[in-house]
Amino acid sequence: MALAVIGMLLIVPSALGATGNFNGTATYPNPPTSYPISVSMPGQISATLSWSTNSALLTLSIVDPNGTQVASDTTSTNPKTLNYTATQTGTYKVRVKAKAGSSNYSLSVSYPGTPTPTYAGQIGGGLQGHATMYPGGVAVGPDGTIYVADTGNDQVEAYNGTTGALIWTTTGTRGSKAAGSFNNPRDIAYLNGQLYVDDTGNNRVQVLNAANGAATLWSYHFPSTLGISAGKDGNGNNIILVSEDTSNQIAVFTTSGSLQCTITGPASTLSGPRDAATNAAGDVYVADYAHDRIVEFGPPSGGSCSQTVLRTWGTHGSLNGQFLRPYGIDLDSSGNVYVADSVNDRVQKFDGTGNYLATYGAPVGSGGDLQFLRRVAVANGQVYAADLWGFHIDRFSTASVTPAQTYPNVIGTPQTGYFNEPSGLTFDGSGTMDVADSVNQRIQPFTPGANGTTWTASTPWGARGWGVGDLSGFNWPRDITYAASSNTLWVADTKNDRLLQFDTSGNSNSTFIGSKTTLNWPYGIQADGTRLVVADSYKNQIESWNTDGTPNWSVSSANGITFNKPYQATVVNGVVYVADSGNKRIVELSSSTGAVLGWFGTGTLHSPFGVAIDPVTGNIWVTDTSYNRVVEFDSTGNYIQAFGKLGSGNGQFNRPTHLAFHQDAGGHVYLYVCDTYNDRIEIIDPHDS
Repeated sequence: MALAVIGMLLIVPSALGATGNFNGTATYPNPPTSYPISVSMPGQISATLSWSTNSALLTLSIVDPNGTQVASDTTSTNPKTLNYTATQTGTYKVRVKAKAGSSNYSLSVSYPGTPTPTYAGQIGGGLQGHATMYPGGVAVGPDGTIYVADTGNDQVEAYNGTTGALIWTTTGTRGSKAAGSFNNPRDIAYLNGQLYVDDTGNNRVQVLNAANGAATLWSYHFPSTLGISAGKDGNGNNIILVSEDTSNQIAVFTTSGSLQCTITGPASTLSGPRDAATNAAGDVYVADYAHDRIVEFGPPSGGSCSQTVLRTWGTHGSLNGQFLRPYGIDLDSSGNVYVADSVNDRVQKFDGTGNYLATYGAPVGSGGDLQFLRRVAVANGQVYAADLWGFHIDRFSTASVTPAQTYPNVIGTPQTGYFNEPSGLTFDGSGTMDVADSVNQRIQPFTPGANGTTWTASTPWGARGWGVGDLSGFNWPRDITYAASSNTLWVADTKNDRLLQFDTSGNSNSTFIGSKTTLNWPYGIQADGTRLVVADSYKNQIESWNTDGTPNWSVSSANGITFNKPYQATVVNGVVYVADSGNKRIVELSSSTGAVLGWFGTGTLHSPFGVAIDPVTGNIWVTDTSYNRVVEFDSTGNYIQAFGKLGSGNGQFNRPTHLAFHQDAGGHVYLYVCDTYNDRIEIIDPHDS
């Protein structure tokens, strides 16, 4: 560990100390029960033990960090108090043992050390912050069953195509990579009783039994995918096509997961392809997303892919035959091509050579009910449109604005005051808490109550959006910060690769920083006076930006080690604390120059994500995400304690990410943790008061 050189002003309380209260049962001749305490400065340890069964005899002792017993009371006194003046710091143990009989007991310990954190409350939790469905992909079986890749709920569902009733759901454990667990599944394909799911967040394909959702895995691992479909090659064999958006190619597999070949075409033919489909002859049609067109290739055959472009059609626009970000594609048995024209919120139908035939659906503003169209599936003469952020699927029997049926029967939307993967939070100058409700593409504000554990939800703001003309819309925002110098909020609009500025009521200031050429998935943002410090996570660097959009400095390594997925950069008193997740450490930088000051945590941390500094003690708190805990270090990087474990109960976490301290109106300081997969903000009292 490298000790940091930090010019930090510590605000030390008048009496720093900690207490612990414990209950248990001691039975002779069982071994003693030990209670560890972290003594961080010289001073007195005082332990009081009482027990309920007078015929029993319990003893009390204190053991120092070297394992030496330094104080004990083996008398019959009940209750008994044992005092010891500690001169050495470290972990002591207070031990209770039955010398005779058996009894319940209570033990109270006070000591000169770091208080034990306790659970104080939560905001959100449960599924009220989830929509019923976030359909990223749709497929239809020959019997009319509708299968949904439910992106925002990390699951796959099957619905009765006639009644709309839910048949089954495959819902795994969030964060797990076992078969049947998903991370933002974006698309789904049906073939011969099997479902092929593009498990995008896990960079893999899962195969499900269409009858009941039972899952197996492909072993192939992708860099990035956004679409999947079933089709035929030039010899009539079944194939699976996977759209690799960042690799600008279509990968062709056997149904068992063996890679046959990839379709790229000549240089720069495809840009961010979202989906692909074949006709009966095996010709491959690709939704060429960033080029606003459809590209047709010759058929794969004999394990090799044709790179020959047979034809292209479509231009940028909203007229018939034009596209704004074509996202999904499918063909009917006659070879007609259906395109999910996502920004135009419509499905366009063409013949196999690109001649426009018809339109299905329309945006809400044009009399339809589509808001954020993603996919299209065609089966049994019906056209199905998956409206991801409209939270539903439409079935069209004819080319019309109005669907014949909508799934699910009742569309449930995210409720105010609840979350779906809260990922970042901040407190503005009035004490309002603003939370980045990532999956719901919004910011959820809360006004403070009587103390730091009581909050009232206000109307959320923001929506799904992108592009330089949409400075109020988000694409999976992961963090938010309050800039006191301008009394504004800045949002890390992560998947749009930009930073957006708002007033404290959520109105866009028409100001942004970054683009896909300058930022790459910024996960963390922190105001630093008139500047912003950004964790540019997939670019693997920390950057300081002036709010006019000009760069100040950037750092990509420390101690000769390149940053690996830095997720947070917290600024306090001129020091930037970097959660360098892949390197399992916290790095300290100068906020004015970016110079490396020190680093710590290696050997203790496993996947640090968020960093916050306790304004009372100056101690450093880190979310250790894969271990589902928060870890406390002193101001020079020495480990003090860890709190939490995997679970959904009080004091437990499931993927804790960003965190922040805040002082309530009564002067008490609480720690607020984004307990992301438990869909809540967990409130921790770090001072055990």
